[in-house]
Amino acid sequence: VRTVGKGETVLLNFTLSTAWDTAADPAACDRFLLALLARRGIAPEVEVRATPADRAVTRIRRGSGFDLVSTLVPAEAVGKPLMLDLRGRARHIYRVDEGYCGHADRISLRRLDIPWVQFALFDTPQAAPLLELSATRLALGGAVQLDLRPLRENGVYLLDVRGPRDFREVIHCDGKRTGHDIRLALNDKPGIYAVTLKDMATALTRETRIEAVANPQLGLFPGQD
Repeated sequence: VRTVGKGETVLLNFTLSTAWDTAADPAACDRFLLALLARRGIAPEVEVRATPADRAVTRIRRGSGFDLVSTLVPAEAVGKPLMLDLRGRARHIYRVDEGYCGHADRISLRRLDIPWVQFALFDTPQAAPLLELSATRLALGGAVQLDLRPLRENGVYLLDVRGPRDFREVIHCDGKRTGHDIRLALNDKPGIYAVTLKDMATALTRETRIEAVANPQLGLFPGQD
């Protein structure tokens, strides 16, 4: 081990590609690298423990104001418990598309239903997404606009519209668009539509209603003779 600038280097007498090629499996190579780093006091900020743990793959992605932890486990881990360990740093933990798990540095799931689980980690508790529309009444064939500016940049949201016709849309807030059109077709039916916006990271939702009326330029309700 040598000091270089403000950091350290570790000199190995083999290449990492050789370690990868000669390892019994990818998990064995991962354990070797983690053990090597641990000897220098470097450890992952987040650990996910499943059964069997040696074949679980975990990736951490930094989001806008939160961290996204994704874990893929082997099929035999389905139906068994899983633990998320933040190594002493308590945060607000949300299971993606499921809901709030609590403010803690460690949580456990009793059993996994599928071999894929994601957690969103926040430093502060989250509120339901703001659902701001340009209008609450529109003519068929027209649209109301959802304001994307109050929403989290790079956030993913599910827009669920239910009424005389049901439909869903996935919205990605890329920071470039400021609005998203919620459009009804000319041949849709007039009536009250419930609009729900769901933050996929936290599963928090907010709902409002819009009224669709006949298009006055047609003079008739769509579908009428």
